[in-house]
Amino acid sequence: MAAATRTLQNLCIETLDEYGIGGGSSGFDVATTNFEHKRLLKWMVAAITYVDNLHTDWRYLWVDWTGPSLDAASSSITLPVVATYGEVNQWVRNSIWLDRETDNPIRLRYKDWKSFRERYRSNTLATSDPLYYSEAPDGTLYLDSKTRKAHVPSGEFFRRTAELSDDDDEPLAPYNHRRIYQVKAILNYAVREDAPEILGGEAAEYDDLLEKLETAEAPGSRTSGISENEDEDIVTVVP
Repeated sequence: MAAATRTLQNLCIETLDEYGIGGGSSGFDVATTNFEHKRLLKWMVAAITYVDNLHTDWRYLWVDWTGPSLDAASSSITLPVVATYGEVNQWVRNSIWLDRETDNPIRLRYKDWKSFRERYRSNTLATSDPLYYSEAPDGTLYLDSKTRKAHVPSGEFFRRTAELSDDDDEPLAPYNHRRIYQVKAILNYAVREDAPEILGGEAAEYDDLLEKLETAEAPGSRTSGISENEDEDIVTVVP
């Protein structure tokens, strides 16, 4: 069955038909009562979650965000709306701007939370154009001063992946790379459900697909570390 899209349901249907699991895909949806279908569904969801979390900075997880306007006298930035942008997993440090699309943009510089808290969170904040920001342990972005006027914030982050659960849910990886989810699901199924007879060259295929996905969507990720230098465009993890 050729699917126009690769939703969770499509991925499972294609895999059930390809490997003949549970007698094929007839009647499959995420509410299936077919025992074998349910087991394949479980391992498909696990495969998608696993692959998407191999790197926190996959290109397909990157978001360029523009937020709602900050009022004058604001000292923190309202976080992105999860329903629209996804949940923040990592901010790209030094990517936070105020009024980026204007003639007078302000690029905020990152300071680590410990030094920022000691200097700016224990004193009465001045009212001026902010220069620095920091991220509190709860993910809140704080400014080093109260804003003199309204500003529009923007920035870049990598979103947190969400576990798929509905028929029409789609993985985040580009369409042409989604075969990797199916192969990983079959490897999971074969090992965990004691069904090695369904395997052929899937282990080698998975390695090849992963290499292609990393080349396209995570170049350099295996050698890119987290820098301690606040002047670099580094990434910080939201707990």
